[in-house]
Amino acid sequence: LPEPTRMCYRDGEQIGASVLVANAGETLTRLQVTVEVRETGGKHVGEALSKPVVLDPGAQQIVEFQWPELKLARDLYEIRFYLTEGKQAVDEVSTGFVIWRKDVVAKGPDVHWENNCFRIGDKPAHLLVGTNQTGVVLGPWWENPLAWERELKQMRDWGLRVLRVLHISAFAGDLEKPEEKFLRRMDALVYMCQRQGIVLFPCMHDWLGGIALPEEVLQRESRFAQILAERYEDVPGIIIDVENEASVGANDVPELRAMFNHFLRGLYGDDEATLRATWGENAKFGEVPYNWPPNPTGWQDLRWLDFNLFRRRL
Repeated sequence: LPEPTRMCYRDGEQIGASVLVANAGETLTRLQVTVEVRETGGKHVGEALSKPVVLDPGAQQIVEFQWPELKLARDLYEIRFYLTEGKQAVDEVSTGFVIWRKDVVAKGPDVHWENNCFRIGDKPAHLLVGTNQTGVVLGPWWENPLAWERELKQMRDWGLRVLRVLHISAFAGDLEKPEEKFLRRMDALVYMCQRQGIVLFPCMHDWLGGIALPEEVLQRESRFAQILAERYEDVPGIIIDVENEASVGANDVPELRAMFNHFLRGLYGDDEATLRATWGENAKFGEVPYNWPPNPTGWQDLRWLDFNLFRRRL
């Protein structure tokens, strides 16, 4: 489990990293963890750092490192960890990070919508092709800028110019105050897409209830959207999918019940007697719950029609 303290840094921020070391054996083990920063071509940057680790059988420990100062002229770097026992190499693993360079971001694909057509720069994108990914890119350790560099290059070679990333909000924590670790990881993904000329197409919300949401959830979703919009307002190659396959279900929260009853009043011209006759039950404006109706009894069951008309309106 190798991780940089941040997957995307700004100039002047201190670089750090950690790795999880475990002893799956049956005896106490004395190990040494060494870590170094490399340019992607393999050249070492700064000094290698080392720490001893003593682990009982079945134990594990996170080992943390920080470099006091590193001169980083490029934008993409590897962090490589080495695990040794005495003079014997036991394991090695790596991760990566980026340094946010405004000039690189500014050269990202200038995607926009004009006259019912996507355009990249001043040219219409007659066939803008891409691929789907999930929010897993914001989760496990093996998803990092080094992996994205390989994958995005391959996408570009195959003519795929758009990367859609689903349900990112599931990895953000508090939507009104996303975790810094999430934001820096998102920064790194945004940056790497600009670096390779790929349009990033994040889908902000999934699994929060679709369209039929109470006001407090909508407010949290809105704040999350605002945070991302402000954070990436100067990034050219990004477009937003508000929600993936948003369903319109039934949810009898007060605000949706009020909207449903207001809709029924308008539909029936404030005539409660007609509503009751149509539905065949003792319905009363202001008290009709916004729940799924009972199974329809046939084509004459207009309650389902009214219910679905409201779902369409919603």
